[in-house]
Amino acid sequence: MADRILLYGGARGTGALLAQQLVARGHFVRAVVRDAAGRAEPPQGLEVIAGDLTQPETLRGAATGMGQLVMMAGVTKRPASESVIKAVEYEGVRAALAAAHADGFRGRVLYMTALGVNRPSFMGWVLNRIKGNTLVWRRKTEEAIRASGFPYVIVRAGLLTDSPSGRRPAVLSTGDKPLSLGTRVSRGDVAELFVHLIESRRGGRTVLEVVEGPGHGGTDWGRALDQAGVI
Repeated sequence: MADRILLYGGARGTGALLAQQLVARGHFVRAVVRDAAGRAEPPQGLEVIAGDLTQPETLRGAATGMGQLVMMAGVTKRPASESVIKAVEYEGVRAALAAAHADGFRGRVLYMTALGVNRPSFMGWVLNRIKGNTLVWRRKTEEAIRASGFPYVIVRAGLLTDSPSGRRPAVLSTGDKPLSLGTRVSRGDVAELFVHLIESRRGGRTVLEVVEGPGHGGTDWGRALDQAGVI
């Protein structure tokens, strides 16, 4: 059944892939971006509206009439100061949640974050140095989502690559892996996982981790969720 999806972070990267896949499958996507003016006419099924996570007043109304809220926004600039990371990746998400409450949103929140928010590692230390303690603030963001009152699925992804989706099966778990060079996953596979979560509505208050597994070929997402124990 088609749904109405509010998407933060749909302008580039994994979020852009997700928007394309959802629209192609008949869903309506409302993407909140900072620079909506001057963009090319979006395809049917995609609405692009202006909003800035660092300016909470610009987010009101975005969640009105939406069925699910997907948060993929993050700071792409490297290096990035901790003040910028905190403003976007923590305070910005809290502002989006508050705006959703004010808009009367009653759906589910899906959030893409990274491995290593609870497990220190060398790669986690490097990432925190480059991007202003991003894993620290993303851990706090997870806590804010859990406390929001919304049902949620938090997806912690390994190091994101631009490899085509379907080259290797993904592995899902509800564990707590550290971030490392060996914990990689394709952006395309992560987007496919979100599509399946949105359409199946599996996971009510769930934290999932996704990494690339051994072997070749695509992922049977239903089976992968079964193996991870996600209802």
